Parts: sequence; C-alpha cells; structure tokens
Amino acid sequence: MGSNKLIRIIVPIITAVVSIAAMVIAGFFVIRAIKDSSKDLEIEKTRIETEYSELGENNTDPETGKTILTENYLSKDYKKFYATRKSGGALFKNVVLIFILGFVAIAVFTSIADSIVALSKGRSIKLRGIISVIIIIPVLIVGSVVFKKLINRNMPPEPGQETVKLYQIKVLDKKTHTETRRDSDGDEHTTTKYYLVLDDNGTSRQHEVPSEVYSNTGDPGFYILAQAEGNDRIFDFAIYSADDYMKEN
Repeated sequence: MGSNKLIRIIVPIITAVVSIAAMVIAGFFVIRAIKDSSKDLEIEKTRIETEYSELGENNTDPETGKTILTENYLSKDYKKFYATRKSGGALFKNVVLIFILGFVAIAVFTSIADSIVALSKGRSIKLRGIISVIIIIPVLIVGSVVFKKLINRNMPPEPGQETVKLYQIKVLDKKTHTETRRDSDGDEHTTTKYYLVLDDNGTSRQHEVPSEVYSNTGDPGFYILAQAEGNDRIFDFAIYSADDYMKEN
C-alpha cells in the first residue's frame, strides 16, 4: 500500500516536470531554428548578390547616373524576395512541427502516467485515454500536411517562373494598420498590415504591400514598383526611388 501511495504522489510530479521540460526543450529548438533560419537567409542573399556581381553587368545610365532596372537586376532582387518568403515559410512550419511534437510527447507521457496511477489504485487501464492519444497522432500528421499545402499555396512562383512588371507610382504617404483578435482559447493575436497611400489620378488610395516594400519606401515622391505575377497571384517584391533608378528602355 505504501509503495502504491508513493507512486500516486511521485508520478504526477514527474509528469509535471516532464511536461515543463518538453516545453522548455521545444522553446530551445524554436530559438535555435530562428537563429539558423536568419543565418541561412543571409548566406543565401549574399550568394545571390555574388552571383549577380559575377555577371559584370554595367547598368548605370551614363547621362543621369541612375541604376537601370535590367532583367538581371530585377531577377536578383526577386530571388532575394523569394528566398525571404521561403525562409519565413520554412521557419513557421518548423516552429509548428516542434510544438506538435512537444504536444504529442506530453500527451503520450500523460497517458502512460495516468495508466500507472490507475494500476496503483487497483483500477483497470482506461482504453479511452490510450485510443485518444493514438488518434491524436494521425490527426496532427494530416493537419500538418494540410497546413504545409496552405503555406505553399501562398508562396510566390519560383525564380524563373515569374513575370515581372514595373509601374511608375506616386507615393503620398505610408501607413500601418494593426488588428488584435482573440481566439476561442482567449489568446490574443496581433496582425499588422502595411499600406502605401498612392496618387491615383488625383485621388488617393491605399495599396497593401509586404513589410519589406514598406520599409524600403522613403519620403513621398515618385517610385517604381516591381510586381511578379505567377501562381494566379500578384506579388509586390521591390520598390525603387525614381530619383535613383530608371526602367530599361
């Protein structure tokens, strides 16, 4: 009886410790994944820049001194945009996978611990708990596959498969809009959207852009907006000041 009582005390404590440890380990791997992703992205961007430099392209207009947006130059910037999106998508998938594995590990260990406690009390093991854990695993696997497909669906076309178009625009201002919503568990989720306020034939309108394009937009004035079409979608991937850049004739 004494040993059974000891089991009923120790097992829940071990379960709590293991659960906390699993979350700490998951957090460690998430931080490591973020650092590795950032490092790999910088290496890839450097490789893309080096690849373009090796072309030896002289795309400086002799009359104005502006940088000409040649096909190779735009291709270089699009590759960097694609690499950033791909890295972000891969990081997000890895973070979700880490927490899924942590959740499964906790669920399995908790089920085993409950079975041990039940046996110590002279009760039979409840198959319902074991079955629920077994069911969770394929459900999470299917969910992760669907999640991966959704991310891939929102990815821009691979470099070489995009159609690039340039548009002369007049930027009047830029704004951000932050939304905070609460899910069914009561957790808050904040989303920030980025907008350029454009002059559309005398009427201002807001145009949503990626954060990179927003950050690379300076003071109000004329700009050249680069868009890539593909995968039945249009992606704003770069913006250039008309004071420093010009379209290729």
